[in-house]
Amino acid sequence: MKKHLLLIAFAFAAIFAQAQEFSPPPDFYFTYNYPDTEAEGGVALETDDGCFLVSAFEYAKEWIDYEDYTGAAKILKLSATGELMGEMMFGEEGRRSTIVGLFPDPKNNGLYLAIGKIHDNELHCDRLLAYKFDGDFQIVWQKEIEIDELDNCFFYFGRSFMDAQGNIVYMTLPYEVIHQPQGTDIQCHPQTFFKISSDDGTLLAFHESEQPISEYLALGSIFEFKDGSGDYGHVSSYHHNNAVVRMNSDFEIIDERQLPYRMPSPYGGNGYELYFNSTSINFPTVLSQPDSSLVIIWEADEMFKLPEWRTDMTMLKIDIDGSIIASQIVGFDNDSVELAPYVRGVDRIGDGLYFCHSSYTVINDEFHLVQGTNLITVTKTDSDLGVVWQRYCHLNMNCRPLCITATKDEGCLVTGSAYNEESNTGYVLAFKVLADGTLSCPETEISVRPYMFYPNPTQDRLRLQYSPDVQPKQVELYDLQGRLVRSQSQGLESLNMQGLAPGQYLMKVTLEDGKSFTDKVVKE
Repeated sequence: MKKHLLLIAFAFAAIFAQAQEFSPPPDFYFTYNYPDTEAEGGVALETDDGCFLVSAFEYAKEWIDYEDYTGAAKILKLSATGELMGEMMFGEEGRRSTIVGLFPDPKNNGLYLAIGKIHDNELHCDRLLAYKFDGDFQIVWQKEIEIDELDNCFFYFGRSFMDAQGNIVYMTLPYEVIHQPQGTDIQCHPQTFFKISSDDGTLLAFHESEQPISEYLALGSIFEFKDGSGDYGHVSSYHHNNAVVRMNSDFEIIDERQLPYRMPSPYGGNGYELYFNSTSINFPTVLSQPDSSLVIIWEADEMFKLPEWRTDMTMLKIDIDGSIIASQIVGFDNDSVELAPYVRGVDRIGDGLYFCHSSYTVINDEFHLVQGTNLITVTKTDSDLGVVWQRYCHLNMNCRPLCITATKDEGCLVTGSAYNEESNTGYVLAFKVLADGTLSCPETEISVRPYMFYPNPTQDRLRLQYSPDVQPKQVELYDLQGRLVRSQSQGLESLNMQGLAPGQYLMKVTLEDGKSFTDKVVKE
């Protein structure tokens, strides 16, 4: 009898273990602020034990002079369910610091590296700063790197990556603040590259580019080609000269491949002949693919042939010779994307790629936040940039994503900042999206939709744009007393609002799979 009970116990234990193994990973929504300061999240990293490291930047709510402005960078550790497990300061109290990269130690599981900059208060310039630490925030070493040629320079945020040899490569744009009787001026240096050993923080290489000085060029991207050459690359953008630059591991230029000047726009209907004008590729990110191709993401300005100006997020896949393999444009009529210079807007897992950006509406040259908040759009594509799904994430606060990190469960983590106008408070923002694009956080905090509707408020017609992985079945409109005032089962890309009294209404969107969503819309 005891033997049978023991076998049954083992069987239940095995079933429970299997259920645990195949249970869906958690999603979460996380915000955090520091008392009496502003705060924003930045780059992120999934740890060996399934937690997340998120860089955070804390700064004073108000300052008069940039030179008097102090801020502190920190590294937050979140559990797999989004609980704050601890934090570590990056740098020193009273010295401005910023983190631009978080990496796993390539030789030691459970150890991690952070790279960034710290301000030297005595010499009034920025230094490179590198940390190695464990999962409990115990510091193995920290190193502040001085470079004589940059003694008077500040650093823009820039970007970094870890190469195949385990070295950290960082690109930034140094600049000097020149004080003149008529005011303050900024003098930029050429884009500058650094290579730092992950073993002990030793500076292995330092190089200033000979290319023309351009903010867009330097705030672009840095990556390693996946063709086995060990070469580095970045996108340069200077006037009409947009190119992928190939460098050797000592940052010497080997080759340049020109990128297209214009791309056909998907919004060319209704008599418009539109092109994307890539005169300056704004803040690009490059993701080097295992097949040696490159995926490039940037802001692209529409030529001024629409009633309203806008930018869209453009994704381009090119082969090693610079020929276009595939392209994708994420946006919708009368919206404009925003990619900050330190955004890492693309990441990959398996055969999928994740992109994120925030949107706002531009009407008559005035900026309007989409539905009262910045809208975060998360897009998953296949390896050829075909959209698998798209999710529109609305918060009760203005928000801006700064980084997207593909996670081991084939979902993604979005990190960035959020701002509450009522309390004048800035928050670190992080939320986890599952592989199928779902997020089950409470509606009072964040709502995630497989469709977008705009403009809101509207006068006569509300337009809807759906993710390609869903099919709409019905759109209904109710007044605040619960009475049905509109119902459509065809032509669900728009909802006629004409003839309705001005005020608030509830829109219910039902999909073919039976799921339904309710949103508040305003008729002007």
